[in-house]
Amino acid sequence: MIKRLVLALPLFLTVAVAASAQVTGTSRMEPGDVFLQDDGPVSRNAGAVWHFNADSCRLRAIAANAAVENADLNVEAAKEKKKAAVAKYFPSVTANVSAFMMHDYMLDVSSSDLSDGSLSMEVYTEGQDLESYINENLDQIAPFFEQFGIDIKQEVNDFVSGLSYNASLQMVKKGVSASVVAVQPLYSGGRIINGNKLARVGIEAAQVQRSMAVKEVGYGAEQRYWLLVSLNEKMKTLDAMSALVDTLYKDVEAAYEAGLVGMNDLLKVELKRNELLSSKTTLQNAIVLANMSLCQYVGLPLEDRIVPEDALDEMSALPGMPVIPDSADVSMRDEYRLLDLKVEAEKYKKRLILGESLPQLGIGAGYFYGNLWGRNMNNAGVFVTLSIPVSSWWDNTFNYRKQRIMERIAVNERRDYRDLLSLQVRQAWDEICSLNRQIGIYRQTIEQARENLKVNSDYYGSGMVPLSDLLEAQAIYQQSVGQYVDKCIDYKLKVLEYNQMID
Repeated sequence: MIKRLVLALPLFLTVAVAASAQVTGTSRMEPGDVFLQDDGPVSRNAGAVWHFNADSCRLRAIAANAAVENADLNVEAAKEKKKAAVAKYFPSVTANVSAFMMHDYMLDVSSSDLSDGSLSMEVYTEGQDLESYINENLDQIAPFFEQFGIDIKQEVNDFVSGLSYNASLQMVKKGVSASVVAVQPLYSGGRIINGNKLARVGIEAAQVQRSMAVKEVGYGAEQRYWLLVSLNEKMKTLDAMSALVDTLYKDVEAAYEAGLVGMNDLLKVELKRNELLSSKTTLQNAIVLANMSLCQYVGLPLEDRIVPEDALDEMSALPGMPVIPDSADVSMRDEYRLLDLKVEAEKYKKRLILGESLPQLGIGAGYFYGNLWGRNMNNAGVFVTLSIPVSSWWDNTFNYRKQRIMERIAVNERRDYRDLLSLQVRQAWDEICSLNRQIGIYRQTIEQARENLKVNSDYYGSGMVPLSDLLEAQAIYQQSVGQYVDKCIDYKLKVLEYNQMID
């Protein structure tokens, strides 16, 4: 009985994998499963069940991930910034409208009453009030009239004493004014041209960053997907081993009760069964967390469950070895392109600082309207402006030197990272070669472990080896299968990472 069960283990694993593949493709609905419709799943219970492969997970993650959405928004923002830079080529138009009302008149000239030969006016002439001004002039001409016996001052005073008046002049207490001015820049030190070039670099940089985000998100989705595949495959192996050990325990227990084996053999099987139960509990928790992580990454509720369409039988269909890398050809990589754009951006920033120290020339036209005196006034004109930033030359000199240093730093970073990127490509290639060799080794290890299990089962059935050797052979086979699955997944992910590097 024990011999027959042990020999059936490889067949049991194969049947379990095949059964999993059939369940994946079936349309039968189970509790918690979903009806797949055009607009998505409709769950009967709280959590929906999704059947995904690696490509579908990657596409859903790219469509739902916030990093890709933010990268798209950054591209749109860079395009809007470019439009704002293009607008600098066109005239700038300024419209002003103002209205006011004063508490007092802006111009208020008045005289007080003139009586009793005294003159009092609030009008100033040559820095003197009007009365002093008249008296001073009368003193100058009085001698001339005295020759004829005329007192001119008395005559004037007598005349003024008979007069009484109040004269005033009041102007501008409220008004309205408006103007429209358009200025067309003719020369701005190259700031408009370089600003547009810098905005164009910003768009390219945002697009490169989006490409990097898409690759990173796609890689993260596949990484989580294959982790779930690996855990599910290990769970299948554990289930098969647990079923075998449970059956073995019943047989050993029956043999112990019949006095054919000792208590030691029964305890060994019990310890092995408890070990498998503990490993299964730990693995179940890991599967739940891996499933939740993948659901969150592809934009599904955490309560949903993802059933991978890949299994152990697909591990043999691994991607082939990629092309041998050219360590010198890294100019097409997104990382290097981003460094190239950084150097270009620093160059345009330097030109912008230089343009702040150069003259600015513009031509303009304006229309003016005003109503200050109680009547409308209109006027129009053209003008030319020339602005020379004399006081800015001093600080802009230091800013220009600083920006020139920043440009040199960007050039040095590009040169340094070029070598690092080449080294990264070569390192990834070496890891792929190593994993490919390890996969071949582990395939042989599985065959050897299967054969070892068969031999030990034969020997145990014949009473030639103890039970511990059989349990050890089972553990070796289980470990070999798990290591093979891990290496296959590592190889898939490394090939994906390498292809992203050289694309």
